[in-house]
Amino acid sequence: MPIFTLRHLPRLPSFSLPAFCGALLFGAIGSLSGCQFLESRATSDVLADSGVVRVQGIVKSSHIAKNTAGMPLIEAGNFHDLLFSLGYSHASDRLTQMVQLRLLAQGRLAELHGAPMLDLDRLMRSINLRAAAHTLYKNAPKNLQSFFEIYARGINAYLYQMRDDLPPELAQAKFKPDYWKAEDSALLFSLFSFSQSGNLAEEVLALALAQRLDAQQLPWLLPVYPDEPLPLDETAKLLAIPRSAIQNSALQHSSLQLLDTLNQFSARNSLQAPLASSWVASASHSLKRRSLLALTTLQNSPAAVLSASNAQPAPYSWVNLHSPQLQATGLTIPGVPLLISGFNGHLAYSMSAVMADTQDIFIEKLRRHKGRLEYFSEQHWHPAQQRIETFFIRGQRPVREILYSTAHGPLLTTLAATHSSGYGLALQHAHLADDNSLNAIWQLLRSKTVEQATQLVSHLRALPASVLLADAKHIAWQVTGLYPNRRNSRGLFPSAGWDASVAWEGYADPMLHPYDQDPQQGWLSAANHRLTQPGYGMQLSSSWANPERAENLAQQLAKRPIAASLAMPNSTAQRPWLITELQAMLNAGGMPQALKQALQKLPAPQGAAAQQALQQFLALSAQHPLSTANALWLEHFLAQPQAQLFKAELQRLPASMQQAFALHNQHSYPAWLDHLLGREDSPFWSTVSQSKAQFLVDNLLSSRQATGDARSDAQISNSQLLLVDFSRSIPVSAASFSGQSDNPHSPYFALKAGSTGKFYPLPVNYKDVNAVYGKQRLTLLPAP
Repeated sequence: MPIFTLRHLPRLPSFSLPAFCGALLFGAIGSLSGCQFLESRATSDVLADSGVVRVQGIVKSSHIAKNTAGMPLIEAGNFHDLLFSLGYSHASDRLTQMVQLRLLAQGRLAELHGAPMLDLDRLMRSINLRAAAHTLYKNAPKNLQSFFEIYARGINAYLYQMRDDLPPELAQAKFKPDYWKAEDSALLFSLFSFSQSGNLAEEVLALALAQRLDAQQLPWLLPVYPDEPLPLDETAKLLAIPRSAIQNSALQHSSLQLLDTLNQFSARNSLQAPLASSWVASASHSLKRRSLLALTTLQNSPAAVLSASNAQPAPYSWVNLHSPQLQATGLTIPGVPLLISGFNGHLAYSMSAVMADTQDIFIEKLRRHKGRLEYFSEQHWHPAQQRIETFFIRGQRPVREILYSTAHGPLLTTLAATHSSGYGLALQHAHLADDNSLNAIWQLLRSKTVEQATQLVSHLRALPASVLLADAKHIAWQVTGLYPNRRNSRGLFPSAGWDASVAWEGYADPMLHPYDQDPQQGWLSAANHRLTQPGYGMQLSSSWANPERAENLAQQLAKRPIAASLAMPNSTAQRPWLITELQAMLNAGGMPQALKQALQKLPAPQGAAAQQALQQFLALSAQHPLSTANALWLEHFLAQPQAQLFKAELQRLPASMQQAFALHNQHSYPAWLDHLLGREDSPFWSTVSQSKAQFLVDNLLSSRQATGDARSDAQISNSQLLLVDFSRSIPVSAASFSGQSDNPHSPYFALKAGSTGKFYPLPVNYKDVNAVYGKQRLTLLPAP
């Protein structure tokens, strides 16, 4: 079979390959910076696991091997070829994800999916992540920029190779992706950062609820944490805005439309603040007298997509990198040549969502005056900044629109063309002109000790995260990010843009970011829970996740010695914190008397059965696994408040609001659980029963008698597990609950039987590689 080279193609000049694979310009191919030449032309959209591929752009050679779960090992004799092959491997496994997320971040999804994505494109163009990515990339040192360029060439090598055999979703749409640019990797990192950075959807939901419900109900629907009072101060701030503004019909319409678009964003954005549980244990408290680090990423999975046949992979991708310059393994974002969590032979680290609130919505007073849009601030009208964007729409003519910004930031909603005055919603989000986060996370990968790493992570300002660190003898925890100082506001609900008393006043000093190292208790953890007590010197968030995972994890870590087996998936049959809290609620204050009165209202046989159910529930052991029957009982008991509370109010609301409320309850501390654990005086109890006590009695009995599966439409499931045990000869073990590839034709799209949740060793020493991966390799060689 002939070997094809660019010299065989018309109008393309001959060339030579510099040792460092310098930039290559193509008049006919545009931005392609790494083309290949194949010994055998691929006939499908999936690469073989063995054989030889001749590639333009690689200096010497590299090898890619895969274990049973598809986790790739990439070996190269030099750093250039390692980065190039990482790009090639990412594209071969996750090209559809990479292309979709890039289009999302660019505001170009309508080019692939048509007009239904135009509102989402408009939102993303307004937010303008491209500008944030440009700043990040510009601030990166030149050597890191060159690393991103080499990585992009590897992606482009695969794109060119598979230009006629793209994955099904792209091929069926006849969509030809642009070639990858180095700055596109910074763009995906900016999307990841933005996705971890706030409660944008929650604020818009709060406004929409205030517009359609009794505003006094609002704080009951959006609680902060079990031991915190309802956010009455934030409600008062919102109600202080003139009713004529809140109830403005055009603002109501645009708020609802924006909420629907944010629901789209959540559905399309696989990088949106994935829930996770992570922990580190010190050498002195671990069973084998060496440090431990574990990370479990989670995903909210609709029941309809839980089957292996149509399950999509987790947003992160495993990788194992080997070259003389770098040996590292862990989790990456496909499209970004950085390890988000992993191990480099000396240092282990994990990053998980801190549930940060670094974004605020401001209601802006707007008018059209002398042909321009103006906003009201500081007792004066100011011209809104504007820029023109062109939207290309599949199957339609291009559309040119003007996008506006105020002093707070981009206007996500503005005046309709037929209105001369009204209101819009502006987004203010944290950013720094001199941000050097890309270099910080790159240098973290090269760090060898916890001491070195803690100095670096303080410079990770673009990404709000809980970072856990461990070397063989030390552990640490550091919160990263950029957090605004707010005047007279928690940022939970929207504020008036013309009110200077709620403006931002710079950012919190990184010295105030929560931090700990080698604590006496011997462990540290992060599970998207509240990390600081109320009144702490800076505000991280008011949108924490349900604390159950964090509380259960803390109880397990408090039992010495800590074993690596703690990283194994936990059984839902053991829920110590929740059972303890529910039993405490049933015994607290006037609840026992209220329950007694509720029991007396039932007919005698039913009352006796309910009394027995109550006694059995109070007798459940919080510290031991539940029996199958009792675990099912608890699930039914929890399902009732989820289904019944707020039902009457929500049914009257538009579908987009119901969906947004459900999404909020999945990611943040949910209102139904807040009511179940307390809030006896809530007005919502009267909509489902005579009282909370009566509801509990009826629920205890009906759930005890129920049979069948009680799972809700969406459930949290394990996604990926990373364990680093410094006592083992191969410290890193990895497990997945979904496939490595997003291509349905790939053998690694769905895990093989027996691979789901199985730990696989990921060696970082050459002596262990062949024993783990065998000798089968796909080899990349230079084109002749």
